[in-house]
Amino acid sequence: MTIFEYIDYNKPYFLEEFFYNNMIHKLYLYKSFFSDAQKDQYFLKIFHLTEKKEIICEGYIYFYVDIPTKTTSFIGAYIKPEYRGNGLSSFLYAYWINFCLDKDIIHFDTNPKQRKPFLIYNLKKFTFEIINPDYYHKSPYTINICAKENDRTKYLYFHNQEFGKVFSKGKIMQNDNYALLNDISADTLVLDDVLLSTPYFMQDENKAYKRSLQIQERFR
Repeated sequence: MTIFEYIDYNKPYFLEEFFYNNMIHKLYLYKSFFSDAQKDQYFLKIFHLTEKKEIICEGYIYFYVDIPTKTTSFIGAYIKPEYRGNGLSSFLYAYWINFCLDKDIIHFDTNPKQRKPFLIYNLKKFTFEIINPDYYHKSPYTINICAKENDRTKYLYFHNQEFGKVFSKGKIMQNDNYALLNDISADTLVLDDVLLSTPYFMQDENKAYKRSLQIQERFR
């Protein structure tokens, strides 16, 4: 029986503790049954202990694990606004990859309903990619992930401007601090391309594993 099968539903399973950003952090694994999909989903949740001994959840990622096929599928992530900008999401992505590979889960992909551009962008740093990357140049729904110097805003440029207008009215736009660009100006740096509602697959297990270890070391 694997750890994914072993842990009880809706009860925290302690993974580790580390000191970062002047706080003690604790990481837990949770399992719940998602009735809509009729399968288990797992959460990696990170907490810190305040000076008043209060336990605060800073954020989490969640994913599926299918033991028979040795597959894990990334569903989503959430970091509370007041704890963003500290690299916690990258740490959780890295921990998920490292943890699953160590548990003999070797196939990684993303939920095809993924709707967060920057989440996909971050996973691409761990070698996640669509089946045919040439499609970025052909699809009218490609999104450019952009940045500007000395500006931490998450800029997006939608090749299909009408799609961008629809996206701008949704909760993701408001909750994740995105800003839309009408064009790519001289002071705009295009970091990468992403496609929403498209499955991504890990391309290089070794590179992803090494990167996950490097990121985790920053927090220890």
